[in-house]
Amino acid sequence: YVGKVLSQRLGWPFLDLDNLIEALYAEKQGEALGFREIYKRHGAAFFRQLEEDSLKKALIRGGQVIALGGGTIFASPEIPALLKDQEVICLTVEPTLLFQRIMKQGIPAFFDTDDPEGSFWSLYRERTPHYQNLAHYTFDNTVKTVEELVEEVVITLGLI
Repeated sequence: YVGKVLSQRLGWPFLDLDNLIEALYAEKQGEALGFREIYKRHGAAFFRQLEEDSLKKALIRGGQVIALGGGTIFASPEIPALLKDQEVICLTVEPTLLFQRIMKQGIPAFFDTDDPEGSFWSLYRERTPHYQNLAHYTFDNTVKTVEELVEEVVITLGLI
């Protein structure tokens, strides 16, 4: 949601990598599936390859806001190199609130359905350092309104 509002503020196109994965899947497989269903049906390796291919395709043009998926940085060893010349922003959220936000959309395909909270904490501990290392800027998204956060991003990046 923050990416959409940021793109509107800047007048730039907004791309959600999950949507791009779904579109590429439909193009290649001839059927429409949601990104979580693609992951469930075909597994991590297949999904991560689609994710990498979708990101490469998206990065061809500039002047846009791209929302990455939670596991994008693990899609391929090439991901950090693909993003090194981009302005990568990491939005952090207090972990308990983040778990609640994730679960509002249902249990992700890569969570253990018997222990979704345990899966969350395991991934959170694994992924957080990688997100922070990849990011050029980190902003806390726990209590700010979307408008406040977008304003902070625009000012910090000198986009006003």
